[in-house]
Amino acid sequence: MQGLLKKIFLFLLVLTTAMSLPAQQPADTLHKSIIHVDQQWGYSCTAPAWFRILDTPEDMFGGALPPVDTTTNTIIIKGFPKNQFKDISSFENWVVKDYSVGQESKWDPGHIILLKNLIAGYTGPGIAYRVQILYEGVIYNCAYALIETSKAFLWVDFTATNTTYNKQYPLFLELVQSIKQL
Repeated sequence: MQGLLKKIFLFLLVLTTAMSLPAQQPADTLHKSIIHVDQQWGYSCTAPAWFRILDTPEDMFGGALPPVDTTTNTIIIKGFPKNQFKDISSFENWVVKDYSVGQESKWDPGHIILLKNLIAGYTGPGIAYRVQILYEGVIYNCAYALIETSKAFLWVDFTATNTTYNKQYPLFLELVQSIKQL
């Protein structure tokens, strides 16, 4: 039963990509910056010392950011095979571009798009949007970086609350700008 509960918990964590976690990070989860290499999706990135790596499904890599007040936000890198989409534009449309305000997303009907804008001044890799979503009655502020590698399309999903987004957006930039194509 505990194994099933753990799987359900991890699924919900990745599904919402934002939740409240304990403010103290156990000492055994601290690390120096490490290089994460993902051969399946054709990229590498640097996981900074502040990034608490989470147990995620095989097609994802993610972690928790340092707590702000009592809220811990997440960044999840999700990989999608290139053959699922015609090109990066089709991927961009599926993730964010094709939605109108108030429309449910195709990737999870429980997520309602409230706002979407290209992020001014974003220098890559890929393109980035600031997106506001409504999920289970809670409004989340997100930054989505969409990146093409030789093997996949990546969706880097930073999900935060309204009060923590601006404080932790620089951490999202630090992580996403470390992404390199293999």
